[in-house]
Amino acid sequence: MENQAYKLIINSFSVGTWQQTLIFYFFLFVLLRIILMQLSVRHTHGRGNFIQRWMEGRLQK
Repeated sequence: MENQAYKLIINSFSVGTWQQTLIFYFFLFVLLRIILMQLSVRHTHGRGNFIQRWMEGRLQK
């Protein structure tokens, strides 16, 4: 029973051979990492602009 469940999990997440599966998940990880880095940079950049505009408004008063 346990062996069948293990094989089912492996077969459902496999892409092809074990090398193809390894490469696929490596590239998937890299792609997700790039997306998260881009979102983080945009979020920080937007927050920086908000603080900069707020400070400029305070200095003009």
